[in-house]
Amino acid sequence: MKLGTITSFVVAIVVLSLPAAVYAQRMPYVVGITLEQARKAAAAAQTEQKKMNMPTGVAIAVLDSGCNLVLLEKLDNTNLAGYR
Repeated sequence: MKLGTITSFVVAIVVLSLPAAVYAQRMPYVVGITLEQARKAAAAAQTEQKKMNMPTGVAIAVLDSGCNLVLLEKLDNTNLAGYR
């Protein structure tokens, strides 16, 4: 009977500690990037693409801190397989 009590106690400790472990892994909330900031970042990327004299077009994607798409810009002559 003692083994069952000890096992139950260990299981209870593990179950009660799970929310703390999950909470510790969450990223803190931060203010996301605005559309205007995303447009400025895309413009800077387009300027850099022109400096590098890339022969083919590029697709520029701007993500926020949660990896959500904020802006996707396909430049001229971009291969259709270049973005998805």
